[in-house]
Order: sequence, then C-alpha cells, then structure tokens
Amino acid sequence: MARFLPLLLVALAPILAGAAGYFGARLLFSAPPAAAGAVAPLPDVTLAAGTFAVQIYQPRRIDTLVAEVSVRVAGSSAAALEAPQGKARLRDRAYQVLFDAAETPEYHSPSVSAAQVAQTLAAGLGSAAPGLRDVSVQEAVTMKAPRS
Repeated sequence: MARFLPLLLVALAPILAGAAGYFGARLLFSAPPAAAGAVAPLPDVTLAAGTFAVQIYQPRRIDTLVAEVSVRVAGSSAAALEAPQGKARLRDRAYQVLFDAAETPEYHSPSVSAAQVAQTLAAGLGSAAPGLRDVSVQEAVTMKAPRS
C-alpha cells in the first residue's frame, strides 16, 4: 500500500484541486438571480432635432439666432420620436419654444449662448418629447443686421 500512495496522490491531487477551484469560483462569482420577466432597460438614444433659425427683434437691429440642436431621450420612447410624426412634433414644439423665448429680455442680450438655448429648450420640450433626458446645442450663432 505504501508503494501506491505516491501514485495515488499524484493522480488524485489535480482532480481534487480542479473540482475545488471550479465549485469555489461558482460560489465566489455567482451571478445574481434574474427577476422573472425583467427586461434590461434600453440605452438612451441621441436624436438630431435639426437646425433652427429664429429672428430676435431689437429696437435698432434684428438678430438671427441659428442653433443646431440634438436631444437625448430614453430608449423606450425613442421609437415614437424617430417616426415622421414624432420628428415633426418635436421640431414644431422647438420652434414655438424658441419663438416665445425670442421675445423675452434674456434673449435681447448682445449674444445668446448655446447653454442658454439648451436650457430654454429643455424647459419647454417636455410635452413634445416624452422621456427627454437632455438637450444639447452643438452650435448657436447670432447674426446681427441693422433695421432699415
């Protein structure tokens, strides 16, 4: 029996170590149980809303604000905004918000910033963009022309 002990240890040690490693790793790195019927949430989607041009009437000049806008919406409501009706609803509401903002004193400053346009649109687009997460303005340029 003493002759077979080293042979038995050489044969059984790797098998026992492998089994211990396999089952130990399963216990240490076990995945949490998935909830029944749970679906992973869809990632947010960024959609280009378009380029908007709005005139801001001042006493001695007319400023034209041109802004390139995109919106980030929840993945579940992105399909509704990617449809033609959703895009039109978003565009129309964005124009209405910017037209209304052009009449406020904040937009009668010497220049309108992209952050100011983004903040105005984020506050006003709620009903037209369900699941709205963020509004980003890539560029906002104000061109000035004297009144004739």
